[in-house]
Amino acid sequence: MTIMRDLDPLEATARAAAPVQILLQFFVFMSVIGFVAVAVFGSTSGIEGKLQELADKGAPVTPRSVESPEFVSAMVLVSAINLIVGYLIALRMASRKYWASIVVLLFGFILLVEIGLRLGAVRRVMADPGYIVVAALSSLPLLLLAVNTIAGSWRIFRLERNERHLVAPLNFGLLSHRSLLQMMGRPAAASFSRGWRNAAANISFGISSFFFLTMFGAIAFLPGNSPAALRFAGQFCRDNAASFSVPVECPDSPLHWAVTFFAFVLFVISLHAFLGNVFRAAARRLVRTSLWELIDVDHRQPVLFLRPFSSDKDLLKPADIPLLARLVRLTPRNPLRIERSNLDTLMVEEGSFHGPVAGLSDDPAAVMRWGVAKGVVDQEPSPSWTSSPRLNRLDVGPEADRWKNIIRNLAADACAIVLVPAATDGMHWELDLVAERTLMEKTLFLFEPPGAEQRGEQRVSGRPALELVVSHLRRSAENAELDTHLAALLEAARTLEQREPKAVAIGLFRHNDGHWRMGVSSTQSDLAYVLMLRWYLRETLGQKPRTVVRSRRHAAA
Repeated sequence: MTIMRDLDPLEATARAAAPVQILLQFFVFMSVIGFVAVAVFGSTSGIEGKLQELADKGAPVTPRSVESPEFVSAMVLVSAINLIVGYLIALRMASRKYWASIVVLLFGFILLVEIGLRLGAVRRVMADPGYIVVAALSSLPLLLLAVNTIAGSWRIFRLERNERHLVAPLNFGLLSHRSLLQMMGRPAAASFSRGWRNAAANISFGISSFFFLTMFGAIAFLPGNSPAALRFAGQFCRDNAASFSVPVECPDSPLHWAVTFFAFVLFVISLHAFLGNVFRAAARRLVRTSLWELIDVDHRQPVLFLRPFSSDKDLLKPADIPLLARLVRLTPRNPLRIERSNLDTLMVEEGSFHGPVAGLSDDPAAVMRWGVAKGVVDQEPSPSWTSSPRLNRLDVGPEADRWKNIIRNLAADACAIVLVPAATDGMHWELDLVAERTLMEKTLFLFEPPGAEQRGEQRVSGRPALELVVSHLRRSAENAELDTHLAALLEAARTLEQREPKAVAIGLFRHNDGHWRMGVSSTQSDLAYVLMLRWYLRETLGQKPRTVVRSRRHAAA
């Protein structure tokens, strides 16, 4: 029996839910900066109240006179609550619980109420209509975030129980420091780099998080507090114009100040989004290691990634995610374009929760790219790895068969195998290897998007890739029932092609219940492949990350 899942509706929900993840980062980032920013700069209500009081008394306005200690204390408490609640929600988003989606939905409505209250306060305190117009325009980013959050949370809430957990990434648990670092932008694979590269990568990830933090601050605080800030700027200019070294004209209309203010905010958002992505890219370049080094550090069973070497440089089509989510996925080399991923990147980001993601390469330079930890086929494995208690059966043998012996042992030890089929001699051998029953039960066949044939003579995608896999599986089929199931797979693919020409199979695996699972997508975007990987890994290995084993004694056990 074949269970076919159309990934398009789930992908549409995941795209809509992207601002939900931004909202969670927003609350965590804002709660971190809130303890400092609120105490130093005061609050909107404090500024407005003090300005009114000073205006009545005719006193000069200075930056230190606008602080409100009472409101600062309240905001520090709110920041702590935001940190705890946002952190808990982010951890539970990967579960099947309804309450996480409901609470995020409530946060969206709270943002709407906050926008309404802010506009009402401006209307009561500031009689000039210009301030009301500025306040309404400056609230648009928060309004966009609130509306997208409500829509995304509602779509998550309506998902089936077995689909909801696929929308969010896994985490390492409530009390794990890796979970908080993950929310701040540090990927799971960064936990296993060593030496100066590890320290430099952590610093770069920290700087990247700081820039994203200030970017969210510019979106949330500067436009939202623009009426009070503009009024403060005008009052400060009028009271201190005489002390300036050059003649200064202080315009009375808030719209004159608003042009400069919003230009500054836009500059801050753009600059910090760019710098955040630059430092994140630099950190990823530092978090790189060879296969032998990684397995020597991380003694969990590996997740083996087998693919044609020529596919390493192929980029997947980016999903059409909302604008707010794009700010944290800009490419440093071309800030106007969204960052594009390949299968290599997706494998290390999703697979590292379950084990070290391992593969081989024929290019020594590819070993040091961000992605799967690779061993070079013509290099000897490290002595520490070949002496591992779990891998003591490794015999590299003659140089011509060395890569086959390494793959054979990695496949036998792996907790999961992901194979991208191709018509090369090496891939034919690997297909025959995983066709064995013990390996077939833990293998995901991941098919490249259409067009792969144009990038290599022996590359295959779509139904030809499925037919190639089925032909190898049928040759080693142990019984007639399995052969019948494989024949049904091909028939299902043909029917799908006739009914939905744009929809193609992108993944196939056999569940432990004996039934085949096949994922189809009409977009073939990077998000579709993320969902396919999550479906397979979580169906096969469970909903929780596997415990990191650092002791070789524990690894032997």
